[in-house]
Amino acid sequence: MGAGPGLKRQPRQRQVLNEDLPKDFDEFLTILQAERKNISLGDLGEYYKRNYESFDEEQVETVAEKLFKIGFEGSAIYDFVGFLNNAFVDERLQQKMSNEFIISAANLFDLEDPEVEKYEDFGRFIGLLLKAKFNRPYHQINDTSNKFLVAVMNVFLGFMSEVPVLLESQEEFDLKHAKWKTTAVISAVKALNRRLFMDYYELNDDIYKFLRSILIDTDGKEIGKDFRKALLDILIEMEKYSVAGAPPSKTDVSTQTLE
Repeated sequence: MGAGPGLKRQPRQRQVLNEDLPKDFDEFLTILQAERKNISLGDLGEYYKRNYESFDEEQVETVAEKLFKIGFEGSAIYDFVGFLNNAFVDERLQQKMSNEFIISAANLFDLEDPEVEKYEDFGRFIGLLLKAKFNRPYHQINDTSNKFLVAVMNVFLGFMSEVPVLLESQEEFDLKHAKWKTTAVISAVKALNRRLFMDYYELNDDIYKFLRSILIDTDGKEIGKDFRKALLDILIEMEKYSVAGAPPSKTDVSTQTLE
């Protein structure tokens, strides 16, 4: 199961001594892949930050592959983000993490007979990443701040733009893809919860309009009662955020900060 159970409060960052860190890249990679670690991911990120200039492209790519798997399959997103908050000083890692995310999204839709849970997990991962707290200067969703978050947001917005086109098709294959991508959007919204309304106010409106239009456009289509119920349930939940009167954020998608 991907994306873990959710967010936890990040502990106050402490000073990390050299003797607490791996002695070389091989030890670092071994610890990174270990199921049980004697050092936190944040501290491993500190090791990466102190040594990244000595890493070649292949080493950076290896770290990105292993780290993405940890983030998606791990039990706490804040540990994953804690690593990134240290290691994203290396723009190569930002780019390679972006590539890993895009490849993962593409592979997800190449599956012949996928389980719906895979799309729920991927959407939930998107939501948790957009909800997580990235430190300055990686807190903004633009290429000069955080290329990884740009890729996450682009994939998410891509789902929303592709679904209406897919629904116009009469092909069963396209209808399934529309359903899967909408399922991912719903899961992302659930993971973001009220933070979607509070931190992404304009995007919240766009998502609501998108989901409402999908509910209307799928009326009469053979798409499943559970799917339409999920659409209706999330629309009702989103309306509760507005009724609750949470103050809208003054930020938009390109300058979003979580403080």
